[in-house]
Amino acid sequence: MKARNFILPFAMLFFALFFGCKKDTFIEVSGVCPEVILTSPVDGATSVVLNKIITATFNEVMNAATITQASFIVMQGTALKETATTPVLGIVTYTGTTASFTPSSPLTPNTNYYGTIITTVKDLNGNALQEDYEWAFSTSTIPAVTSVIPLNLATNVLLNQAISFIFSEPMDAATITAASTFTLKQGTNLIAGSVLYSGTTGTFTPSSNLLPNTLYTATISTAAKNLAGNAIPSNYVWTFTTSTIPTVISNDPVDLATNVALNKVISATFSEAMNAATITAASTFTLKQGANLIA
Repeated sequence: MKARNFILPFAMLFFALFFGCKKDTFIEVSGVCPEVILTSPVDGATSVVLNKIITATFNEVMNAATITQASFIVMQGTALKETATTPVLGIVTYTGTTASFTPSSPLTPNTNYYGTIITTVKDLNGNALQEDYEWAFSTSTIPAVTSVIPLNLATNVLLNQAISFIFSEPMDAATITAASTFTLKQGTNLIAGSVLYSGTTGTFTPSSNLLPNTLYTATISTAAKNLAGNAIPSNYVWTFTTSTIPTVISNDPVDLATNVALNKVISATFSEAMNAATITAASTFTLKQGANLIA
């Protein structure tokens, strides 16, 4: 009786080891049948980067020949897996206990994806996965430049104007302040300055005043990335023109005039409309006789 009690558990274990994974109708035995124990991204993950390599890790070494594009499938779809009808093209590789799916092109932003490992995958003993393993994840958004100051094609921009740009979402500050991300040029000449970033706004402050009546080109490159590592889709480029410098174009009396009437009203005419408050200020327009200020 004792011998029977001793032999029976071993017989059951032998049966599980050698026959437990042979039929899809048999209940899967953990530790005997191959299982997917980890995926990346995990099931339900959000904000997945667009250049993500999708992986599935098994509980044991698998037969690499069974890990193929036909057995490791990634689909793009809507909120329901049943409506996912667009296959993702990519390359499937297998190393150690991990299968990897590398998409042929970046994933689409803000989109649902579904991974499936089907039951044709087998371990080295020929044991198959007992049921399809499925998981889902969604990708992150892609950032965009939503507004800039000065506006594109703006004119009469102040010579001491700081250039600012606002993104659709928080960005990786290090990618915004990097030397080559934002550039301002006058022709082919790079304008020196510094970039600061806070919230969703970047600001470029030129090291010195801009030149008057000059066209400038501002560029935000694709080095600008959001917190998920996604870059803006293309360089964002805009132009603006600075204002002119006002000049005095005539005065009465003219320079070096003689025989000026003693009750003469002295006037100066500018090349453009001026800020009246700056003209009537006490120290703006002075008349002197020698060192004496004329009231």
